[in-house]
Amino acid sequence: MVIGPNRPTSPFERPEWHTVSQNLTKVPQSTRTRGGMRVPSTMTDHEPPKGVGDIAARQNIVASIRTTGSAARELPEILDRATIAVESLRTQWRTVAHLGIHERMAISQLRVYGAMPMSELASRISLSRAAVTSLIDRLEEDGWVRREADELDRRRTVLRLLPQAQESFESVAELYNQELGDWTRDMSDEEWRIVSSFLGRLSEIAERHAKRLRSTAAERSLR
Repeated sequence: MVIGPNRPTSPFERPEWHTVSQNLTKVPQSTRTRGGMRVPSTMTDHEPPKGVGDIAARQNIVASIRTTGSAARELPEILDRATIAVESLRTQWRTVAHLGIHERMAISQLRVYGAMPMSELASRISLSRAAVTSLIDRLEEDGWVRREADELDRRRTVLRLLPQAQESFESVAELYNQELGDWTRDMSDEEWRIVSSFLGRLSEIAERHAKRLRSTAAERSLR
């Protein structure tokens, strides 16, 4: 890492990104609505720059930066920074909840994707069947999960997150989720559509690549 005056400029420090950030967040009061309800605007002391409230104008600003060829290189770095920040927060949640890293990963998988067989969970968090069995034994003993018969195939056992565990997880993340909720309420419907569409697409891409790597795990282990 280069430190000092010769340090390379981060994409987040460049003037064009600063302009985009400001223009994407400064929305005139007349357009700051969510679900048809007007929300308070923080821009009450001055008039917004011309065109700031216009979705097409903001998209043109972002598009002009994309066409410089920098976005394709910078997006992975932006996503890395966001992922690291979220993972750092989740590490603190794990500490508060007295969970190990694989225990937290198992709970997150069950919370997001629902009940699943132990073999699938083992694949998702990269543990052997024996290791994940021991892991689930601990989580079951501590009241986080339970084993139960699959509703579609009674011969198969699946793992399910217990309701009280879900409540405990939400309690730890309460302030974070509250701030995210405040942020989304300050978005217009169009801004929310763009954000949710982007994150949904990102999740699909990441899950597809994770699935590809899981499918080749056995082959790679023999190399």
